[in-house]
Amino acid sequence: MKKRLIIIIAAVVLLLLVLFVPYRRDTLSDGGSVVYSAVLYKYIRWKGFYIEAEDGTLIESKTVRTSIHWFPDNRKTLDELRKEAFAD
Repeated sequence: MKKRLIIIIAAVVLLLLVLFVPYRRDTLSDGGSVVYSAVLYKYIRWKGFYIEAEDGTLIESKTVRTSIHWFPDNRKTLDELRKEAFAD
């Protein structure tokens, strides 16, 4: 009985690791936004450039917003997710 319980607990822990540990990390070319993708969610740190008005040079890249999209919304394209994140 103890051995069976240990096997069940190990299987549940392994399943949770597969579902929640990100398998992919992408850096976008929009200023350095980072996307972490897992089976059940997508975590995005949106970043953007701030431009100095006088001479047009870039000041810095700063985190604008973060968003978490759970399944099935994590399967949408990044353009759709960007519209949702900046809708307000």
